[in-house]
Amino acid sequence: FYSASRNGELEGFVSFRLSKGAIGIVSFCALNNDAALSLIGFLRRHAPIYGTVKWMGGLFNQITWNFAERNYQLTHYFEWMTRIVDVKKALQQRGYASPLSLSVQFEVEDTLIEDNQGCWSLVLQGGKAVVEKCDNASVKMSVLTLAPLFTGAMSASLLAKRGLISGTETEIEKLDLIFAGAAPFLTQMF
Repeated sequence: FYSASRNGELEGFVSFRLSKGAIGIVSFCALNNDAALSLIGFLRRHAPIYGTVKWMGGLFNQITWNFAERNYQLTHYFEWMTRIVDVKKALQQRGYASPLSLSVQFEVEDTLIEDNQGCWSLVLQGGKAVVEKCDNASVKMSVLTLAPLFTGAMSASLLAKRGLISGTETEIEKLDLIFAGAAPFLTQMF
């Protein structure tokens, strides 16, 4: 365990396991860039002894974005999964960019949860969403397609190119704006 503090206040930490030939990061958290650089400096000072630093996480995270050089290698890739079980609550409780004032209607197909099935109107105003059932929509997708869109794992444009969303170009662009954000990742395997 190694921590980064400023004026007696904890700003970050890294916990790790040492094994033959590797430092295995278990947890990494930095509240700011200075803390991240301090933690990475600690790892860099010890990496020559162990040869390799390993971690679970996305390609762009607090560890990789602070490397002076891009000399890391992706060795394993696990695509994570999400299943939306309540479309209305999920859309209402998700955060959105506050300057956005947009509305879009889309149809969701869900063969398991009947309440998710149907047309939905999503109206954004000041970062808040109002979600209601509607009569018709030009955009269509399954609830399984809504999940990576909702999380930011994939854009509506990419999902449309893959044939997983159908709709007008304008509506697809609106969905891209609404669900834009950093790609999600998990730092734990369970």
